Order: sequence, then C-alpha cells, then structure tokens
Amino acid sequence: METSDVAACTRVVQSVEYQLRPGHYLSFADLPGLGESQVRDDEYLEIYRTILRKSDVAVYLFRADNRDFSIDQRAFDGLFQQNGQREKVIMVINGCDKIDPIHRQAGRDPTPLQQENIERKIGDLRNVFPGIEHIVPCSAETGWNLETLAQTIVRVLARSNGVTL
Repeated sequence: METSDVAACTRVVQSVEYQLRPGHYLSFADLPGLGESQVRDDEYLEIYRTILRKSDVAVYLFRADNRDFSIDQRAFDGLFQQNGQREKVIMVINGCDKIDPIHRQAGRDPTPLQQENIERKIGDLRNVFPGIEHIVPCSAETGWNLETLAQTIVRVLARSNGVTL
C-alpha cells in the first residue's frame, strides 16, 4: 500500500485480500488518516463508517511519539458510540522504537526506560478511550511485538459472529 513520510497520500481505501480457501477471504484495508483538514476528516469519517459496518476487527493506529489525542477522540467517540462496537477495536501504538528516550544503538526491543514510557502511553489511551480491551504496543520498523498484534487480531476475530477460524 502506498505510504509517505511527508505527504498525505491515502485519500481512498487501499486494500489487499488473501483467499484462505474458496469463498473465504482475509482482507486488510488502509484508510486515510485524520488531521489533514476538517473537510477531509468529514469525508474520511464517512469512509470509516462504511468500512466499519463490514469489518470484524478494527485496528486503530497511534504513533508512539504523538501526545495529541483530540482528533482521534472526537472521531472515535463518533464511530464507536456503543461499548459493543468497541469490542472489535484493537488500538495499536506503533513506532515504540521512537518513544523517548530514543537509543539509536538499541536492538529490536525497547529499552527499560522506553518500556516505562510505553506503559504510560497505554495508561493514557485507557483513560482517553474507555472500554477498550486491547492495546498493543509495537514497532513495525524493528518488528518488536508484531506477533502479539497478530495473535490479538486472531483472538478478536475468533469472537466475531460469522467468522470461523
């Protein structure tokens, strides 16, 4: 899927599908991010609503080095108004390798000080977004904790109606 470190490039839903067996697919969709402008946010929220109606799991991504949740909080409260809808949400804190204090020579796993800040970030998300059961910190860059994310997706899918694993 197309990405950019600088410009907003996801303006439409990008998706990939994997056929698991005849008639059964696993699909991943990348949706436009919020915060570009109010007009775009309104447009994107309609896209989110359409996709969420058809989804069994929603992975809501946060950057580990971002401290502002106001745009996400407004969007989240509008999209997931009932606790039952929140059961399918997995919040992901990505970029944990970039959380302070950054250690350029660190390996795959966060340092103990980074881990403390990751735990604080998880606590912050639990306070701002009540009713969320699954919050998974990870780093796509280093591969840290991606297996836990995959396992969490499978657990949430297993609880979904109409999904047989």
